[in-house]
Amino acid sequence: MFSLMCNLRRISLAKVNPTFRYYAAIKTAESHRKSERLPPGFGKTTPFSLFIKENFASRKNEQPTEVFSNLTKQWKNLNEADKMKYVDEASRINEEKRSKFESMSETEKEELREQAKNLREARLKRRIRLERRKKREGQRQMSGWMLFVKEKAVKGVADIGKKQQDIIRELAVVWKSLPKSEKDAYNERAKILSNDGEICD
Repeated sequence: MFSLMCNLRRISLAKVNPTFRYYAAIKTAESHRKSERLPPGFGKTTPFSLFIKENFASRKNEQPTEVFSNLTKQWKNLNEADKMKYVDEASRINEEKRSKFESMSETEKEELREQAKNLREARLKRRIRLERRKKREGQRQMSGWMLFVKEKAVKGVADIGKKQQDIIRELAVVWKSLPKSEKDAYNERAKILSNDGEICD
């Protein structure tokens, strides 16, 4: 009963104040979140990730770490009414994903789960092979991610004066938001450098 009264109060306040509407949407999404973990391709989309995706592409001439830092500040300074646009869009996307998944037959769902399992196992085997190779060769093989960090992190530290771990953390988010074509370009360059004997420090 108490929980029901709180939900009703939250809904009533949400109709009056955008701030309450924003937090009501967050709480409602959390309360209706199902326990089943969806397979790859159906993962949760967050309002912040939509904001980053929408604004990051227009700042390609800036350093990624600087862009991410500025966009993070902009997100924090957005009023709740403006954030609701991204909250609503994220909710819509997540609902579409879940509806699409739930509309599948049990056979299709099981195939997706099996694909996800095989993907995890393949990644684990690949990681083990790489670790064994590194141990044998006594050096770390260059990857697209390592090359990306090598090119961006040092300048990021010099420009912003942040700690290295903070730069790496922000670059990881930027790397995840890069288009597949750009990641492939980094991976291809890293492969060439590795074949030429280049290693990651």
